[in-house]
Amino acid sequence: MRYLIIFLFLLCTNVEAKIFKCKYSGGNSKIEISSNRATETTSAGVVINYSKVELSSKGAYSLSGSSKDTRAWFIGAISFLMLGTNMTQATCR
Repeated sequence: MRYLIIFLFLLCTNVEAKIFKCKYSGGNSKIEISSNRATETTSAGVVINYSKVELSSKGAYSLSGSSKDTRAWFIGAISFLMLGTNMTQATCR
């Protein structure tokens, strides 16, 4: 029973944080993910917040709910920055 309690405690307190550095035509960004929110800092120093972060079963992230209306990210084996209807391929590590 003690091990079950410790396991449940670890599940509840373990918030995965991740940092990506993404390069794309026109610039680069640093993206910090914590829980279900993300913050992007562009090469121009603009800070953009994302209110919705989803992690797929394959380990890909999608960021939406941007403080810049039409901006979103898909970060996976192949990554994309979405600006309105335009998609720009990115390299994120």
